[in-house]
Amino acid sequence: MVAVRHGSELRLGLRRTVLRTSFAAWPTLLGFLVKCWSADTLSCRGLKCFRCLISLQKGTPRCSRLCLWADDDNLILPAKLMQRKGLASRREAQRLMRDGFVLVDGQVHIAPEEKVPCTASIELRQDVHLPAKPVVVLHKPRGILSAHSPDGYTDPVAWQLLKGNRFWRPKDNVMKLSIEEKLIEQVVQEPSRMAICGRLDKDSRGLLFMTEDGVVAKRLVQAKKLVKEYIVRCSPQLNASQLRRLNGPMQLDRKDLLPMCVAEMEGNPHAIRFLLREGRNRQIRRVVERVGSHVVDLFRIAVGSIKIGELPEGHWRLLAAEEVESGLGS
Repeated sequence: MVAVRHGSELRLGLRRTVLRTSFAAWPTLLGFLVKCWSADTLSCRGLKCFRCLISLQKGTPRCSRLCLWADDDNLILPAKLMQRKGLASRREAQRLMRDGFVLVDGQVHIAPEEKVPCTASIELRQDVHLPAKPVVVLHKPRGILSAHSPDGYTDPVAWQLLKGNRFWRPKDNVMKLSIEEKLIEQVVQEPSRMAICGRLDKDSRGLLFMTEDGVVAKRLVQAKKLVKEYIVRCSPQLNASQLRRLNGPMQLDRKDLLPMCVAEMEGNPHAIRFLLREGRNRQIRRVVERVGSHVVDLFRIAVGSIKIGELPEGHWRLLAAEEVESGLGS
């Protein structure tokens, strides 16, 4: 697969492809380009899909990824379709299919390897009730790693804080006590199974999600609608000109950042509020350095409508299903 970044490279690649293409394949090529244009896409399914373009010489366009014009007629693995729809993680979807719990267009589908149309209706049987999976919110202190320590390092890791004596129950707890007790036991017995969703670097602190639910994990990591809120202290203090630059167009690693909302906090001019819809690697620290300052404290206080609230530092709590749906969206 050839990665095309500039228009000149795209034109050069097309010119080479056209020269290789026999006259007999021209109608197919033109029809393919028309479909690219009408679908309004230039991703794998469009002009960048050189594997599809070159294979037009043989009359059988193919692509290693899902392509609208591949010879599988726009099919997809059912487990991937279930993950997209937020029904289950891929591994869990495969298990549910083998157990006969998945319906495709109203019919039981038991073959995970058998592809289905992307437009197929896929759902779980009504008598299926998936076991609750823990979704944890941790108040990560500074000096704690989100991921596992590299070999040779002994720094503490976030999951090591998931102990029974560090569990915290909010006053307005909405989770049933029987379900809560089971989930607490599940977390405490095997805390290392909890996956980190949206890391915080070692020198940052605040709200950190951990879960065994693959659907929730994907929603947290990939969603662009979820606003993440940070309170940041910088040295030297940011001035009006620097704030304007942070609120304007910026790039990291030659890629445009989604617009950020950066402003001084009311009543505390030494603290800056950052609102982000993405989380590039050390994004806030890097953009602050770009404008000539340095982050001395970074505190994440909210993701979506889920806030850190009164959760003590170094402690964790469980999120109820209602909180996940209302706070993270569907």
